Amino acid sequence: MPITQNIAPVTVSFTDTSSGDELSYLWNFGDGSTSTQRNPSHTFQAGVWEVILTVTNESDQTDQSSTVIVAMDAEVPSNGPGGPPGGPPGGPPGGPPAG
Repeated sequence: MPITQNIAPVTVSFTDTSSGDELSYLWNFGDGSTSTQRNPSHTFQAGVWEVILTVTNESDQTDQSSTVIVAMDAEVPSNGPGGPPGGPPGGPPGGPPAG
């Protein structure tokens, strides 16, 4: 099962590769949202989401495929121990260099 990872919110464009005539599509995005478009886009918030595509042909035969979307919260940049840029590590912000 393919896995896609990104920072939330993330918009993912899906592409159906089914072949055949008279096909219908049901995308279940795992977060309560669905689509009947052949190639939808969907925005995911932070979390792990299993997306399932069900394709049905004119004879009511179905086939499913799925993928996992991992949308992570953005990381807060770290300046390491100490103050913000301009100060020495472990020292006051904007102070003289340590050492």
